[in-house]
Amino acid sequence: MHVVGSRQLRPRLPAYLQRAERGDEFIILVNGRAAAVLRPFRMDDEGALISSQLLRDELHKAIASVRTSPLIVIRYTRVVAVIEAPPASLQYKRTEEAS
Repeated sequence: MHVVGSRQLRPRLPAYLQRAERGDEFIILVNGRAAAVLRPFRMDDEGALISSQLLRDELHKAIASVRTSPLIVIRYTRVVAVIEAPPASLQYKRTEEAS
């Protein structure tokens, strides 16, 4: 799993969504803490739909909302990824990418 800060994620969201669609998973940090996980969509995923544009524009609100329910990200009418709360047992190592 890769680690990325929300400040780095927001301007590069399309690239991260493409990577998630191809199978990469990302821990999203807010103020140095794991706040969400961005991962590929699976057929059994449930949650509210959100456009990639709205996700980018309202990233911190979206991250706060995934504490209660995952969001399924739509890009160009295709489901590409899921953003959800990190598991309580999640452990990660902060990298330069997440600074």
